[in-house]
Amino acid sequence: MVDNNPEILPYTPPPEPTPEELWAQMLDKIPCEFRDILTDMGLFPQMVAAKINEIPFDIERQKALNVWKVSSYISRADPHVNMIGAMFDKAPIKIDAIWIIGFCNAEFHV
Repeated sequence: MVDNNPEILPYTPPPEPTPEELWAQMLDKIPCEFRDILTDMGLFPQMVAAKINEIPFDIERQKALNVWKVSSYISRADPHVNMIGAMFDKAPIKIDAIWIIGFCNAEFHV
């Protein structure tokens, strides 16, 4: 209502959330669960570690290795998730679908 006028204002929907806002709402995965998701995609842990070791920048490579080897949980909002996906030609939207349902079907395989 505007100035106590009983006229009903038209509904204005909120803006669509950004991918980052959606990712922040997704549940974190423990490393084993994350690796199982990757394995379901046909991406085995040694393949991911080998790709990470190909990163030419020492600091970025070490940060990615920290996420891969040391993290107690992995967040969908972590930029390394998309980076690893991109190394295997996986678009963020495919990663989102797999992240949400926790497994994949043939269309997601390498």
